Amino acid sequence: MSHFIPIEQMLRRMEREKQDDDVAFFNTLMYLSEMYIKILTVSIASFVSNSPERYRYRIHYRLVRADGIGDWISCFREMLYGPTLQYLDDVAHPYVNIFKDKVTVGLWQYDVVSNIHEVLNNLGFKKEKLGPTTTCYQWFEDFALFRNKTRGHGALTRKQCIDFSKSLEASITKLVEHTSIFELPWAYLHKNYSGKYRVSYISRKTDDFDYLKGNNDESYADGIYLCLEGLRKVDLLYSNVDLSDYWIANGSFKKETFEILSYESNSSKQADNSMYLYPIESFPDSETQGLGSLGVSKNCFSNIPPNKHIYITREKLETDLHEQITLKDRHPIITLSGPGGIGKTTLLINVLSRIMNEESNPFTCMIWFSARDIDLLSVGPKWVKAHLVTKEAFAKEYVNLTSPSEAKQKGFSEIKYFSEHLTNSPIGTTLFVFDNFETVVDQKAVYIWLDTFVRLPNKVLITTRTRDFKADYPLHVKGMNKDEAWQLMDAISLSMPVSNKPLKSIYDEIYSNSNGHPYVIKMLLGECYLANTKEPKKILESKDEMLMALFERTFDNLSPLAKRIYMLLSNWYSIVPVITIEAIYLSTSDTPIDVRSTVDELLHSSFVEEVVSEEDNQAYINVPYVSSIFGKKKLKVSPMKSSVELDSEYLRLFGPVNKTDVSKGIFHKIEKFVNKLAKLIVTEEDFYKHLPVLEILARRVPSIWVLISRLNKEIFENYYEKSKEHFLKYLENPDGIFPIKMIWEDLIQMSFSCKQYKDEIHFLVEVSSLDDADLESISENARRMSNIIKQMKIDGQAIDYDEKKYQIKKLITLLLNFHDEFNADDCSRISWLYSLIGDSVQSEFYADKGLAIDKDHVYCNKVKSFYLPQDYSQ
Repeated sequence: MSHFIPIEQMLRRMEREKQDDDVAFFNTLMYLSEMYIKILTVSIASFVSNSPERYRYRIHYRLVRADGIGDWISCFREMLYGPTLQYLDDVAHPYVNIFKDKVTVGLWQYDVVSNIHEVLNNLGFKKEKLGPTTTCYQWFEDFALFRNKTRGHGALTRKQCIDFSKSLEASITKLVEHTSIFELPWAYLHKNYSGKYRVSYISRKTDDFDYLKGNNDESYADGIYLCLEGLRKVDLLYSNVDLSDYWIANGSFKKETFEILSYESNSSKQADNSMYLYPIESFPDSETQGLGSLGVSKNCFSNIPPNKHIYITREKLETDLHEQITLKDRHPIITLSGPGGIGKTTLLINVLSRIMNEESNPFTCMIWFSARDIDLLSVGPKWVKAHLVTKEAFAKEYVNLTSPSEAKQKGFSEIKYFSEHLTNSPIGTTLFVFDNFETVVDQKAVYIWLDTFVRLPNKVLITTRTRDFKADYPLHVKGMNKDEAWQLMDAISLSMPVSNKPLKSIYDEIYSNSNGHPYVIKMLLGECYLANTKEPKKILESKDEMLMALFERTFDNLSPLAKRIYMLLSNWYSIVPVITIEAIYLSTSDTPIDVRSTVDELLHSSFVEEVVSEEDNQAYINVPYVSSIFGKKKLKVSPMKSSVELDSEYLRLFGPVNKTDVSKGIFHKIEKFVNKLAKLIVTEEDFYKHLPVLEILARRVPSIWVLISRLNKEIFENYYEKSKEHFLKYLENPDGIFPIKMIWEDLIQMSFSCKQYKDEIHFLVEVSSLDDADLESISENARRMSNIIKQMKIDGQAIDYDEKKYQIKKLITLLLNFHDEFNADDCSRISWLYSLIGDSVQSEFYADKGLAIDKDHVYCNKVKSFYLPQDYSQ
């Protein structure tokens, strides 16, 4: 029995059908064979490299459109014998060669071909005998013929089904048994919101995926992976984290979807086809591809491409970038990050051109490597051929540009040569530029390679939409400011004919809707001109292709929680406090998650913007309009849609936030939120449902503990302990919204009402210990303490003598700080306190002192009337 679950399930179904019905058994053998061919094909495709010629994409492009098993076998043959073979990873060859190698009688490959050949002979479709040698691949061709003649264009009788089943079963089960690619570790990966992966093993369980179960920096999309010298995603084969079923591409390619079919359950679904809409023909070169040879500018060799676009000076960015590039003794790797079309490449080309023409240029050579696969042109985004996307390609290009004589020698290694020049180039100090690094294959490994070998004064500069690297110096490119955007729109307008030229009256709307994004500005201004319209917002909403080009790749690289938060914010209409986002997700997660890091991920990806309140230093985020359009489109088809809609409930309660709200601070908004929430809370169950959100908010804004405490008092009959707990949590870390004295007084009043006298004594001492406590308040608290102790005796509540003595002594000490200011009332109260701890001498002393002030003072006379000594300790 196979340990590969999708095949194992079909084998079990085959055994069940074998016992029940001969025709059903035959049909299941056919389904098993088709399923086997498809899974084998997509698994081998996972080893085809993502070369600039896009051979893997070409295979997938054909497979999603394949309506017959013959088309799948054609793709399989292409990977075994066609041009695609040269792009097949070397580690895959042993798993592929078993189908290509010539075999003779006695080997299992010969047997499986012989079995299917016999069936075809019996049907009259094969006239010649099987020769002394063959290849296992012949089985696939023969099965396609058999499938076409039976299920495709013919109908077999029950007897034929019985006759053919034996040979077909022997054939397919032997194939499954010997297909070694199914013996590799396979698993379905799902990234939890905590950043950890849930690994659902599809093959025999191994430890190859275990490292993903802890927190790590790896980023893998949900899906099925096999492991062989690294993880390889098996596209077009689908499952879920519970492995409840398996679906594989099954043709029926339509405008937006294609069919995926489960052979085991016979269920089908529709899958998104947006990844497979681009043509498979070779794309033109990018306009930012490096020149094919090194030229000379002043004393610097370079292949940097020319800038072909309108360029607007961005002074601060240029100054920062220029400074970091020319700094000789720091930052060997600089990362210029920002969203697509924000102007990273144009900015860099202009700064480098400026440096090359300076006398102080520290570089002898500047080498430009381009991995760009989309050019953002004035007519719209256009796919181009990514020139260099692998470490090997970079090294080969460097060798071509520098033309070393030793390159013709036997054993010459391009990667070794390039690595050595990263460290110490004989040409001179060199700047290595890698443009559009986000399209590089295995970015992390390539980055580690560069970081390992580059040494100052050489430098590496990377432009990328995403920045997942930790050992670099980052510079982030954001949208243009208003002045820069105005200059850009003026420059574009100058190139337009006078008729229909957009008026400056729409500049403001274009700027606000584009958020200063230069490419979006260019597109909107051009479309307003062509359509003679003053409504750029409507134009923006219709530009699906542009939105995909700008945001799709970055969105795909987001973590699951980042995608969920981004879609939530895209569907909202105002800025949102970060603590609200934290409360929503931390309160519902069963595992620890880092929401703040996820917000930072969105900030680094330029999907959201952040503003910090000067009032209370609270952070707020929002999604710029152009980004929100893309987010809403993603939400419409996202499996997370229902979850995002549930998340929105709290945002609706919280309400929209404007700039005035930010300036006032966060508390007043949360207070309104709590008041709205209180109206929804009817039962204790309702309260505990919302309590996790409130507690998380309170950990960020301590004054919320006070609101929770008051809410407790409104909801629960026995509220005391919980309300006390929440009041005390505020006092642990007060934020100044509620005066500390007021909270202690609330606790005193609450403990008095609930007859919690020991707590009341403690609270009286604490409020008396405050720095701003005066004689009047401390003296009043002494009176209250004496009354409490009397009331405890009446109610029969016991209090430990040592505990009582300790609290009374603390209060006496606080009173004595003001002894020079005592009036008769103060003397009587401290006298009573001394009497309560059995100190008759001090008790009488202060009674006498009080009577010296007022000889008729009632309470001082009461103390004097006692016969001393007495046992005051009871």
